[in-house]
Formats: sequence, structure tokens, C-alpha cells
Amino acid sequence: MSQAIRAVDESGQGFVTADISDEQRTSRAVVETVATIEGIESTELTAQLHDSVDPEALDSLYHTSSERSGPLRVTFTFAGYEIVVVDGQRVTVRERSEDRSP
Repeated sequence: MSQAIRAVDESGQGFVTADISDEQRTSRAVVETVATIEGIESTELTAQLHDSVDPEALDSLYHTSSERSGPLRVTFTFAGYEIVVVDGQRVTVRERSEDRSP
């Protein structure tokens, strides 16, 4: 994973985004990005990705991407964060706010 970049959107909400390298699994990038936000090693996370999404299915979505005609965006929650993965190339993580849908 490339270095995580912290930013703020137009509503003032902070988020972290990171590029996913070609040799990295998408599921691993999600876990590592959340751990970066938490300031811990990925092995120290108490939340398990498989409780939110099937990691193998997430990874396979982007390995078969050549068969798609448009961009693929997957959004889910994990460890109290909203996770957005776009085309298996970038992961964005932001804290969930109470006024947002799950």
C-alpha cells in the first residue's frame, strides 16, 4: 500500500485514502488503512474483516475487472468506518457519522 493521505471533504469530515498496489490484495489494503488510522499494526485490530465483508469475494471482484465495462465501487462498514474501494486501485476510509446510511 502506498502512504495513506489524510484529508477533509467539503463537509469538514476527515478521511484517509490510499492507493492499492498491483501486488496487494484489496482486502489487505483495507485492513492496513484502518490500522493506520487507528495508529496500530494491522495484526492488532480487534475487528475482523470477514465480519463485514467476504475478503475473498472482495479480492476476486477486482481480479476479474477486465470483464466490466465501467468503474466498480464497493462500499461497506468495517471497525466503525465507512470503507469505499474504487476499481481495486484506491481505498478511502472515513468515520461513520450517525446521519449517514450504513
